[in-house]
Amino acid sequence: MEINDELEDSQPDVFFVPCIKVVKRGIAASKSIADGVKPNLNPQVFQEMFGGPSTSGQIDDDDSDSNEDDEKVSSQPQCEPSQQTGKDEFNFDNYDKEKSEQVLKMSDIVEVTEDDRIGDSENDSDAEDDIIKLSDNLCLVGRVEKDCSSLEVYTFNEEENSLYVHHDFMLPFHILCVEPFSYDPGSQQPGNLCAIGGMEPIIHIYDLDIHQPLEPVMELGKKPSKKKNIKRIGHKDAVLDLAWNPNFQHILASASVDQTVILWDLENATPSTILKDFAEKVQTLEFNPSEGEYLLTGSSDNTIKLFDCRQSDNEGSQYKQWIVEGEVEKVKWNPNEKYNFVAGTNTGKIHYFDSRTTEPLWTIDAHEKEITDFGFNKTAPNMLTSSSVDCLVKIWKYDSTSCHPVHSHHFKLGRIHCLAEIPENNFIIALGGDKKKMNFMVTNLIDLDSVKSTFTNEPVTGSTQEVTMDDDSE
Repeated sequence: MEINDELEDSQPDVFFVPCIKVVKRGIAASKSIADGVKPNLNPQVFQEMFGGPSTSGQIDDDDSDSNEDDEKVSSQPQCEPSQQTGKDEFNFDNYDKEKSEQVLKMSDIVEVTEDDRIGDSENDSDAEDDIIKLSDNLCLVGRVEKDCSSLEVYTFNEEENSLYVHHDFMLPFHILCVEPFSYDPGSQQPGNLCAIGGMEPIIHIYDLDIHQPLEPVMELGKKPSKKKNIKRIGHKDAVLDLAWNPNFQHILASASVDQTVILWDLENATPSTILKDFAEKVQTLEFNPSEGEYLLTGSSDNTIKLFDCRQSDNEGSQYKQWIVEGEVEKVKWNPNEKYNFVAGTNTGKIHYFDSRTTEPLWTIDAHEKEITDFGFNKTAPNMLTSSSVDCLVKIWKYDSTSCHPVHSHHFKLGRIHCLAEIPENNFIIALGGDKKKMNFMVTNLIDLDSVKSTFTNEPVTGSTQEVTMDDDSE
């Protein structure tokens, strides 16, 4: 990729946001679990101190050895105080006659939750920030800074016009893609999880309701080991994109540099199907939001493939293919037209397809450099947003025969690597770039007069300056 002069290309360090995804409102728990520790009644202490059975369950068998050791110690003969000192220095003779207080603390039996604690007026605002409201979205922002990589979980509230980091955690590899999903394996209740792929072949699954996770709750894939006689499971190289199937919620798809796509069974954390019909790395994929049997992929071999997962297995696959000029960087289904999708290439072209036909409905030279992401709009079904490493975000008005520019904007984030819409209001988008001091923002496109006049009936304000909510921590 070429580097623009204004992007501080003299800096050898890497600072960029490779991926952003937004979680719908109401999915996250109102309060995160700190450090992955959930409150539990301690049954052993309960039984030892009160002599009765704990109502929370039986005592673990692993604790039986320690109990026997305690009984051995207590049965040993004790020396009388008078034999040691010659006098009753601590008044042990009257010890039983003195009034004593129970030394057992409730914290020894059950952990008190934050909801039960008395608030501190000085920290009320901080405590309020920890609460995730039903009107909050979570913005999952993958960040790479020098040799470090992390996932930052922002809360965004449209009504309050607020954006701040709720929590974050470090990753053991450079992140390239993130995919939120609500399927919680082994639970009948929906969860709040995300899959993270990056520069290693293993996919890490994290619970977003855990504030500071010490490790992922699940890993998809396993590296081989001759010494331990372990065979490889999953990918052989970096994971470039991930897609969850909301119609078949136990399925997650991953695209890799190793020229394969794997359909994972989240219930068993094992590969269900491996698609090998590619001549180059697979860079992008997405399930059809209406018909989850169909998986759309884009590869560096200049092909777009549409797989019917019902008729695909490890031996062979059934798919429809389109060939375009340039490597396919991004594909995205149109949520307003279930058969239509858009594809962007490294040459800056945008192709719009009907999956039932063999040729694109239209093709335009949209950007000077590679396309990185797209955004559709359910409120304005003829609006398309595109981003590129040419540092520009462009808004288009399109139909089934043509596409025309509406607005082009430079958000001063450097090269734009990713774009994500707020699910409840598609005019609001989150952007990730590679400028050192500011590479993430959330902005409302409706505040651009050209966008407002084209896609709404609202009067324009006469100003073309966008309203943005930047990362206050930077």
